[in-house]
Amino acid sequence: MKGDTQMHSVQKAFQKQKWEFQQIQADVIESFFEGYHTKIRIHAQVFSKINVLHIISSTRISIPKTYHNKLLQLINKANSQLTLGNFEYKKNHLIFRAANLFAQSKYQESVIASLVHSAIAEIDHLSACVSVLGNTPFLQIEEISLQEILERAELYPPNQKTENA
Repeated sequence: MKGDTQMHSVQKAFQKQKWEFQQIQADVIESFFEGYHTKIRIHAQVFSKINVLHIISSTRISIPKTYHNKLLQLINKANSQLTLGNFEYKKNHLIFRAANLFAQSKYQESVIASLVHSAIAEIDHLSACVSVLGNTPFLQIEEISLQEILERAELYPPNQKTENA
């Protein structure tokens, strides 16, 4: 079956990277990673009828409700600067989604690994930005530059090989 070939490609890519995973549905695997700033859950789902691989990275964040407006502004600003994927915030979870449409049923391992690496790096970086935002005194929250937070070099994870948690 087409879906089996696609899921096998995803599993093989994870195995080649030495990433542990669990298959939770016929078309879904999950994995957990220790990022530089946070713990990250990866959800990889195959949509076989349309040859799409959807990668979702997520992490739990804690930020006071009084900061939610500024948090949503930060996410909007980050989204506007992305070439691939998008961020969301749902029920105390920061989420990054990216997808790739493949031309054939067998997915390229390098593309799969790249999507996962990107999803991990993006969520790790933005979670650090959210932490800075959450640690800003509320009386100063309107004065803070979201662009400056997003550009702070120390909030980017260092370039290193990604490992499972």
